Amino acid sequence: MPVFNLLSKIYGAAARAKNWSYDHHVMDAVRICKPVISVGNLTVGGTGKTPVVDFLLTECEKRKLKALVVSRNYKSKIKDTAKVDLGHPQGAYYFGDEPFLLLEKHPSAQVVVGPEKWKSALWAEQNCQFDILIVDDGFQHRNLHRDLDIVLVDASQPWEHYQLLPKGRAREDWSGLQRAHQVILTKVPTETVTENETSHSNDDLAKIRMQLQSLNTTLDSSESSALAKPVTSSLAEMNYDLIFPVPAATTVVGFCGLGNPSSFQKSLMGFYKENLKGFLEFPDHHNYNLKDIQHLQDLLQQHQAEWLVTTEKDLVKIKSLLGKTDRILAVPIQLNWKVMPKVVYEFLDQVRSV
Repeated sequence: MPVFNLLSKIYGAAARAKNWSYDHHVMDAVRICKPVISVGNLTVGGTGKTPVVDFLLTECEKRKLKALVVSRNYKSKIKDTAKVDLGHPQGAYYFGDEPFLLLEKHPSAQVVVGPEKWKSALWAEQNCQFDILIVDDGFQHRNLHRDLDIVLVDASQPWEHYQLLPKGRAREDWSGLQRAHQVILTKVPTETVTENETSHSNDDLAKIRMQLQSLNTTLDSSESSALAKPVTSSLAEMNYDLIFPVPAATTVVGFCGLGNPSSFQKSLMGFYKENLKGFLEFPDHHNYNLKDIQHLQDLLQQHQAEWLVTTEKDLVKIKSLLGKTDRILAVPIQLNWKVMPKVVYEFLDQVRSV
């Protein structure tokens, strides 16, 4: 529609003006004394940032680095900056599902939530002890300086989704990736996945690859070093392997509240096939209640299925609502690297050696 074209041009001009002001130091970013990693993306919706933050926390643990994650208090009950507490009786609702899940999986780390990431980073610097700070969804958050920018590009998205908002789903245009130190192409289909099982054509994926190649003329550059901004970005590729909790012969009903629910649904369909008896979508970061749980149980009985299956992010929010007889299981995610994130490893190794 013409109005969307006009609005996208206005949005793009505003985004470019903001980036120009930071690139030319008209506006300056806040700095903290510890190294900062940002994990972000170009588009709105689920691109898989939480599993990548989970991966970074694991890599920090391997190197005995004390990591702290800063996240926005999106759809949480807390309004001020605070440190996530696993002992809170309604932790996932109070602090947010993703921050609480990350701390639950990595209790030796720290997670701080708040309305503005740069303020949360300053608060953490004053109130917490850590070696490295990880900003969840920080690429467009230019008012906090970062030493390593990781940007995820979703290979499962149709090409038109990379048009600027509101016509497409892009927060900024492709040229923004020139700020990135590490670009990760996520949800790369395996050789066994057919075009009919993906949400876009092979031509779309080829266009995305060509666009990335044009912006990264020196991939996997050995000159890219930590604590000093690399000249070029490095391109990594991976997909997400789901660890299904029950065999494919089991009848299940799936549900989730994600930014991109179709990706999870297609994964369940690919594994359980005709044994996936139903699927229910909730809004992203949905706050579940007892009525929702009852509706899911009714759906399970209606389809005469054996289990309800959902994501880890959803399960962490409904644990307190479940009874002992509720048959709900989570599907954990495991990263499967096709091309390793070389710059990330180099950066973490240098932080450890400092």
